[in-house]
Amino acid sequence: NEPYNARLLVLVNGRQVYSDDYGHVNWASIPVQLSEIRQIEVIEGPNSALYGFDAVSGVINIITYDPLHDKVNTATLGGGTQNYLGANAVGTAQIGDRAGLRMSAGGFHASDFAPGRLPAPDAASRQNPLVGAFNIDGRIRIAPGVEAFLEASMSDSRVAEKEFVGAFDTIATRTNSLRGGISADTAIGLLSFSAYRNGQGVSVSSTTLNGVANWVNESVTVVQASDLVKLGADHTLRLGVEFRDNEATAPGFIQGTVGYDVYAASLMWNWQIAPNLSLTNAIRVDDLRLHYSGTLAAGTGFTQADYNHAGFAVPSFNSGVV
Repeated sequence: NEPYNARLLVLVNGRQVYSDDYGHVNWASIPVQLSEIRQIEVIEGPNSALYGFDAVSGVINIITYDPLHDKVNTATLGGGTQNYLGANAVGTAQIGDRAGLRMSAGGFHASDFAPGRLPAPDAASRQNPLVGAFNIDGRIRIAPGVEAFLEASMSDSRVAEKEFVGAFDTIATRTNSLRGGISADTAIGLLSFSAYRNGQGVSVSSTTLNGVANWVNESVTVVQASDLVKLGADHTLRLGVEFRDNEATAPGFIQGTVGYDVYAASLMWNWQIAPNLSLTNAIRVDDLRLHYSGTLAAGTGFTQADYNHAGFAVPSFNSGVV
């Protein structure tokens, strides 16, 4: 696989950290610490029918400890060659079995090696990589079977890497996110609702821009709702709807704001045919509409109307016997 897989969806507790701008994941900017990760789920193969078209090559979901049920209190300090110095801390506070809050912070700094013949911003960033991150997760039990949560994070990484087929170098990535939701275990199934917004700024340089750093600012807002219900002992259904708004601005590249809205609906059916045999089917329909505002660069051959009338609706399905 390649370091920046354009079709691998990466999530933290169900929130995407995959960046739609050039279709990649900046691993250094993920804002959680290793000691607060409970498990990592890896789903191989195409899963666009459940997760959308970003999941063509698979899904990685990083799941942290639940602040309402788990206590994680750790601190780590490390050092090494190349002037490496890193530290992180995780703390959890709980109010009985009604509410829990977990906070974490960490980062590192080092003096690395820089190859020659690089633009000055790239060389400086390669020689002095650093990462800093902060994350906070809160969960409260409102009533029996009803829980609400709120998550917020931010990160700043200065780790330069060649990417985007060698055309660009990342100098810095700054992220922020806010996510909230509620779930209820009811007679008609497990009802879930969540919404989140990710903000990201990426400083890139390019040989086509004479090595000058330019900021690409991206935001994505996602609203999701689902119902997971058991039908007898052998059948499970999951119905879901989703709205997604994604926008990117880059004065050095786009000369405006380009983005898209997606409306999606999905259905999953799992049939436990026998104790060691199951059948899973999933179908999803995405309706995407592109939009653009600003002043198009001369010579593109397109107008704003061309962008604002572009879109598609496409179904996806996956089926598997396990």
